[in-house]
Amino acid sequence: MGDIYALLVGINQYQDPRLNNLAGCVNDVRDAVAFLKQHRRPDTGLDVNELLDDEATGEAIVSGIRQHLGQAGPGDVALFWFSGHGATEPVGDFWYLESNGEELQTLVCADSRVAGRPDLLDKELAVLLGGVAERGCHVVAILDSCHSGGATRDGVTYRAADQATEKPSYRLLPDLAGHYADGPPPVRHVLMAACRPEEKAGEALAEGDVRGRFSHALLQVMAAAPAGTTYRDLVLLARNQVEQRTATQRPIVFPEGRGLADAPLFGGGAIVDPPTFTMRHGKRGWQGNAGAAHGIAAGRTRFAVEGARPALEVDVTAVETGFSLVAPLDWEPDKTTVYRLVLACPPHPVLFGIHAADTGALRAAFADDDPYVRLVGVEDAELILEPRPDGVRLLDRGNERIASLDSLHGVEHLHHIARWWRVLTLHNDDSAIAYGVLLEIVVPRPGEDRLSPQAVATPPDGDGVLRLSYADDGTPPGCFLRLRNTTGRPLHCVLLDLTERFGIDDVYLPDGLVRAGATVAVSEGEVIDVLVPEGWPTEYHDWLVLIVSTDEIDASPYRLARFDPSRFEPSRDVHPRRRRRGDSVPVEGDWWTCVLPVVTTGPRQGETR
Repeated sequence: MGDIYALLVGINQYQDPRLNNLAGCVNDVRDAVAFLKQHRRPDTGLDVNELLDDEATGEAIVSGIRQHLGQAGPGDVALFWFSGHGATEPVGDFWYLESNGEELQTLVCADSRVAGRPDLLDKELAVLLGGVAERGCHVVAILDSCHSGGATRDGVTYRAADQATEKPSYRLLPDLAGHYADGPPPVRHVLMAACRPEEKAGEALAEGDVRGRFSHALLQVMAAAPAGTTYRDLVLLARNQVEQRTATQRPIVFPEGRGLADAPLFGGGAIVDPPTFTMRHGKRGWQGNAGAAHGIAAGRTRFAVEGARPALEVDVTAVETGFSLVAPLDWEPDKTTVYRLVLACPPHPVLFGIHAADTGALRAAFADDDPYVRLVGVEDAELILEPRPDGVRLLDRGNERIASLDSLHGVEHLHHIARWWRVLTLHNDDSAIAYGVLLEIVVPRPGEDRLSPQAVATPPDGDGVLRLSYADDGTPPGCFLRLRNTTGRPLHCVLLDLTERFGIDDVYLPDGLVRAGATVAVSEGEVIDVLVPEGWPTEYHDWLVLIVSTDEIDASPYRLARFDPSRFEPSRDVHPRRRRRGDSVPVEGDWWTCVLPVVTTGPRQGETR
């Protein structure tokens, strides 16, 4: 690692008398400086620029990012830290960039709202940090602020300001729209934030003085974490501490999917694959990141620590919508560790049947004690394997083709298909929020590259399938995706793409919360190309699965890389035991799913197998 260039902003005193002053932001900055000096490597240079109180004007912050952080080059780290008030502004023409569909988040500078001076928009900050990252350095942002109306209660001050009552007379980046004219710029920085956009970040007494809850927890975690700890794990460990003090503040990391969040602190190593299932010690004890909305059931599900020898297992003892409470079996976990888990015993096996033409090769992949899959008669099966001269066809119980396989690569292939099928068939028959969020597809008109909130949705065919085709010149079809919350309450959403090659990807939603009555553009309003893989027969199937919840849900447990036998590594590191019987446990919260099949006809001639 090269040098660290740090711009640290802490604002206790605001020039606008309508804003509540704070007490812990300057302490956060001083603590951060002490951490950097004490924990940087001996061969790493450190160049710190502090902007405190009146020094932290909007112009000074913008200049500090451009001039100070702009010195960082390849191999260096550029760190931006902000402790102060956050707020929101009406989203205006940028509605497609926000999953809430209504508001942009802002950082309130020391001189914001005085004589028409603006807040710093989160979109402006992204452009500024992206400009720094273009120099080849590793960029990190830490924000200890929040974005909803603020107050002081029970000895806790919230770092939040109300929306400005007057429109600012100018913007800190006058050409912001120009930076987004060709779509959102790529994300080139990792962000650790004190709370979700709809929550409040607090400051309170800690170690004899007022400090930001998140800043204090994060610095403690970073100081204690072993080398190689990723940003994702650092935020989860900080969240453990924050949750001990409040139930209304949940730190987050961005981007959520695989990428910069899975790099070690300050980029000192390779990006690792993000975990699917995790276990951490929260306010209610040991908890996993998967719950009822992921298909987990109490008393019937068991996880194991990835790679542990001998096996270290945990039982699921209670389930809520977005997470589960777990109990380690005959071992004592370390409360300062985030454990990566694998699913050793799912709640129910997937029932497979085999058509009579099988010579016995397919049956050999099944074992009597396998908790993932079970071989039954065709009449009782959820999925049916049909041997063919050119491979194996996978059918549903209605004999509709799900996919075609060149061959079946043993039991691990069956387990992979079973995980995929369980996500596709997730359902909650008793949900009170059914159809509360509508998934709409809009096929763009020629030359249209940005989704309009008023655009007319394209309905599926009478059989519920949306059919798309390549153009005669070989151009793939494109579409916009839109979510529309028809209820009077905010709802959390995850949108998944299940592919015919048994992969599961989460389609991009900035934070997953759709406000009451809001319309939200998926993938920031850009056209999504729908492709048939090279070498595939004419038709290709996708299933868009929308999961809606009253509570926060983690997309990680749904993700599944497509099965590739040439590079496949077993997903389980233990030999699972038979599941134990458990009673059904009531689940707090509510969730619902819907599925939209999409069939794309490619440019090549031929028949679908």
